[in-house]
Amino acid sequence: MKLSGAVLYNKKQWNWGLTITEILALNGLFPLIVIIPLAFPLVELAYSNTTDNNNNSIRGQLKSLWKLLKLKAVWRPMIFIYIYNVMQIPNPSWYNFLVEGLHFTNFQLGLITISSAVMTW
Repeated sequence: MKLSGAVLYNKKQWNWGLTITEILALNGLFPLIVIIPLAFPLVELAYSNTTDNNNNSIRGQLKSLWKLLKLKAVWRPMIFIYIYNVMQIPNPSWYNFLVEGLHFTNFQLGLITISSAVMTW
């Protein structure tokens, strides 16, 4: 989506493209276009917990959740993701320097954003 936004919003240089309102409308419609066709074939399987008969109470559900969270396979990735996301601090002065100091265009800023998203992924 970021690549298409960078290409479509480059109207001043390429003399074709979309307005910001049209791009935002496309951004809003894109998840619906992708999710709605994929939602119909979903099948929910019945959950069965044979280890704890007291799972219907809130206390039983909390115990079950705590057992799950104590697993290293659960809490280690959760802590890694939390710390990784906390350390990503946006820097508006850097973007200001790219635009004012280095005269980057909207298209170039879009490509930088796409590259950083790919590297993060």
